[in-house]
Amino acid sequence: MRRTGPLLFVLLAVAAATLTAQDPPEPTRVYAAYYQIGFSDLEEWIGIWNEHTTPLLQEMVDEGMLEGFGAQMHNTGGNYNFRQSMRGGMDTNFDAVWNRLLERLGERSPEAFARTMEMIQVHDDEVWNIDTMETDQATGWKYFYDTMFQVEYADLASFATMFEETFGETLAQARADGLLAGWVTESHNTGGGQYNWKVILLFDEWDDIDDVQARFFAAAPLSHPFWGMFRAHRDELWEALPAGM
Repeated sequence: MRRTGPLLFVLLAVAAATLTAQDPPEPTRVYAAYYQIGFSDLEEWIGIWNEHTTPLLQEMVDEGMLEGFGAQMHNTGGNYNFRQSMRGGMDTNFDAVWNRLLERLGERSPEAFARTMEMIQVHDDEVWNIDTMETDQATGWKYFYDTMFQVEYADLASFATMFEETFGETLAQARADGLLAGWVTESHNTGGGQYNWKVILLFDEWDDIDDVQARFFAAAPLSHPFWGMFRAHRDELWEALPAGM
């Protein structure tokens, strides 16, 4: 039951609500949940999330159960169109968080909870480790470009090193030039999902996305060894929830 209907309100990641300028002092985890909601229901879904779920998640942050949370949406295709995250430490008990959230949500608005159950078409969730954070904006960015890779587990560390050596300076310069709000890298080695390493690029302006992508491929043409280090790849573009919805 927890992984079908009720999973809905613990939807990330990234993972977005409380990013800091430095790396976490210890490995930090993100619980990311993805939902396919009927496009005609999406505005209602987001309205319920803003009115009922956001205050409950903030309570959990204030109580120390979570480090942060965030949510994004898109309406341009893909398997899912709503994404929520919860961020915690290595000792965060996400099951306990889940149980507390669902209990409080049921008490706060049984009608809203029941309505959201009706709107879910497809759902999935994953847990990721945050390896690096390079951003000083907690909620200022608007677009979230998620680039995922499937890497042999034995090669995860060397893949991360290759990414940093190949693109680190390029991304830092794009940030210095005001084209990039920051980036986050995440990984996992516990199965689940098709991909096990990702970089999330944060943008303030839509028009900056193509400019950064051009710099990205200039740093590593397709003949570069980086492109031979993974078996599968996928990009997704998400937008922070619109104000007023």
